[in-house]
Amino acid sequence: RAQARAGRSLDELMGFYRLAGQTMWRNVARLGVEQGVRPEDLYTLAETGFGCVDELSTQAAAGFAEEHSHRSGAAHSRRSEFARLLLRDPQPPPQVLREAALTAGVGLAPTVALFAGPGEMYEAFARAARDQTVLGPREGEFVGALFDPDALERRARLRRTAERAGTQLALGPAVPLADA
Repeated sequence: RAQARAGRSLDELMGFYRLAGQTMWRNVARLGVEQGVRPEDLYTLAETGFGCVDELSTQAAAGFAEEHSHRSGAAHSRRSEFARLLLRDPQPPPQVLREAALTAGVGLAPTVALFAGPGEMYEAFARAARDQTVLGPREGEFVGALFDPDALERRARLRRTAERAGTQLALGPAVPLADA
């Protein structure tokens, strides 16, 4: 998890483990030959050493995936909280919305279109829609916000996300942010 937090990629991390395993084997083999260790014993030692490296790699990959999952869930929670603020009646002051959007990693736009989908498809859509602002299901549907809906490809990207999730959405008209 610490490596993921430090911004390293999983490929970089696994590359480190491969390099460490290869370096370990070269040093063990050199020392074994110098000390007259039987080849069969070196093979057994290599098998054990690479098994340890494999187990460390597996644990590291699991921690890496867990950290990314945690971050993704936290980001989704921040976007959901922002959507709740946006839909509150009356809306909070613009500065509060801007700060919440910044915290949630949402780029505010002058216009927004709200969309709704069937509540039973919320989980599938939320997994497919990593960059969408979506509220959990209520009264049989989920609701989301598409910022700057008239920008190039925004509606098409939302449609493709819904298709990946195997659902259909109802998309409302673009309205000024203050009227959402």
